[in-house]
Amino acid sequence: PGLIHRMDHESATPWYLSADFITFLCVACISLPLSLKRDLSSLRFTSIVGFCFSLYMILLICARGFTAIGDGTAKWSSALDRDCPEHSVWNSFAAALSVFNFSFVFHFNILPLFRSLPHKHQTLGKMRLVLVGTTASCYALYGSLGVTGFALFGAGTSENILNNFAVGDAAM
Repeated sequence: PGLIHRMDHESATPWYLSADFITFLCVACISLPLSLKRDLSSLRFTSIVGFCFSLYMILLICARGFTAIGDGTAKWSSALDRDCPEHSVWNSFAAALSVFNFSFVFHFNILPLFRSLPHKHQTLGKMRLVLVGTTASCYALYGSLGVTGFALFGAGTSENILNNFAVGDAAM
């Protein structure tokens, strides 16, 4: 609806330069063809690039959050009030955990990933080790991101933490 609405009404940006159209184009021309590959080893370079960008954002937000905690400017004290149940740390834990686990899309990628391993590495023990290691590292990274993001913005933390940062922030 956003793209069609903007096409119907006159705007300063032409429809072919709108964020909706560019996103659609990227998904149709880049993401969709990449997701149809049978051998996941060909995606290792794009995965490394995506991982590096994610790691950059996590480390940047964590550095700012730990700085706020160290400076005493963290905004989480009012959000951790025990008399306010909607701000409870555990209030939406089960929902957040299920979304987090679903984001790994283990149900979709585990078999192609296992088949793409060299034959000598296709053992259940090694695959279990890889799964536990990657899941634990993701929990550690995103857990620290959540804590430091909450320290930065308190109860006003957006679901997409990047929306909390200023538009002109050069590092973001």
